[in-house]
Amino acid sequence: MDNLYEFSKAYQFGFDLRDVPLVCDCNVQPYHNLVAKWLKTMWKDFYEIKCAGPSKLKGQLLFKLDPIEFICEKSTENGCQKGCSCIDQPERNTLNINCSNAQLSKMPIIPTSNFSKFVHLDLSHNFIKDINASYLKRLSFLDLTGNRLSHVPEIIITQLDNATIILSHNKFLRAIPRNMQFRSLCNTTLSYLQLDCGCDNVWIEQWLRSKECKSKHEDLTGFMCLVPGTGLIPAPKFKEDMVVCDAKETILGMLAGINSSFLGLLLIVGLFVYFFRYEIIVIWLRINQTNKNHDNYVYDVALSLNEDDDELRKWVTLNLIPNLKRYSIYRPYFDSDFGDVRDSAVAKTFATCRTFLVILSESYLEEGVGDSDEHPERSWTENEWKFAWHQYRSDYSKTVIVINYDHLSSYEVKHPQIRAVLRVGHVVNFGNHGPEDEFFHDVIRKIGPAGSNGRIRRFGPGSQQTDFVAMPGFLVPKE
Repeated sequence: MDNLYEFSKAYQFGFDLRDVPLVCDCNVQPYHNLVAKWLKTMWKDFYEIKCAGPSKLKGQLLFKLDPIEFICEKSTENGCQKGCSCIDQPERNTLNINCSNAQLSKMPIIPTSNFSKFVHLDLSHNFIKDINASYLKRLSFLDLTGNRLSHVPEIIITQLDNATIILSHNKFLRAIPRNMQFRSLCNTTLSYLQLDCGCDNVWIEQWLRSKECKSKHEDLTGFMCLVPGTGLIPAPKFKEDMVVCDAKETILGMLAGINSSFLGLLLIVGLFVYFFRYEIIVIWLRINQTNKNHDNYVYDVALSLNEDDDELRKWVTLNLIPNLKRYSIYRPYFDSDFGDVRDSAVAKTFATCRTFLVILSESYLEEGVGDSDEHPERSWTENEWKFAWHQYRSDYSKTVIVINYDHLSSYEVKHPQIRAVLRVGHVVNFGNHGPEDEFFHDVIRKIGPAGSNGRIRRFGPGSQQTDFVAMPGFLVPKE
């Protein structure tokens, strides 16, 4: 069976597994958890399954065992660091790694687990100086007793926010990071440390007072402060008034704080500008849009849509274009001259258009099919958008209007420029205007007045037409 829950399909049957040589290790624990409570009310004699291994559990009844005993020991071949023991204990959702006295000078590699989320790591009595590692956020326990730490970066303490930390007996460690003050002393052990206590760490007094863990006083045994002019005292007795912080240090501290705040602000602004750069461009173009003489353009409106969508093309032909009959309209899929290279013709004609009306559907930016998967051909709509965006950015009198035909959220659109227009540009949501004439009125209002060319709506290369009949996908001149 591929899935344990398939057992439910055979609920009325029984499964006699009594002679199966089952190894009662970590792989058994998930099954045991699912079945054990149920068997209390549905017990049958053929559920008396016995373990064939490991040796200490051999012969014992599976469902009489404490699931704590279902463990797997990882070998070096399975990713356990040489000199360490790695035991996966799914019942506690923990991978226990013991590297105490393993002669390590750097953080060990740890194996993966298919059962446990957390890691309990004992690195006591080694030679580790740097505790940076990619898996720190997974740790629920970290013992660094008796190592060679001289510095602990603040980022490390942040990553170990949910872990119990033991830093005892690190004789080279003279300072602890400031963000340590946000940790509880109940999951922090600092015994037999000697810190240099001065103006930079007067926060220790308040921390030890406010974060006191009354049930674990021994965790501060031998935790000492070397105070200038006072000497060595227990850290809980360190007071701010024992040190004199002159104005120069205070000013330098303030300047450092201001500088850090300013750099942080610059970083935030920089990230904001980077992630919303196209939104900023669209807002800037809207603010600076000018009303250039509309008669300077050959076409009032250029349409861009997925021409392969029959329903969409039919709606454009039978509904949208008749309501825009006051404007001269260019449709790349219909009005390009036969024999022209379409991309070149569209780029050239878009330069003579004042408004780009993009009908955004789910398939608008579907990727084209090219010679290979590595080099797909651009879709027509993607090129049309590229030409429209270039014209929009380079001429403040032009505008882009998006008809959101399929009610797409900006989060559903991967194209950054179209997503920006959806957020802060000219958008008309299809079908959200009540009566249909209100929808077309909104589109016309955003396009603005027609130029003198609007009295002649081009229909095919070089032709002129003011009257037409509709057929699916096309407009055909009346006889």
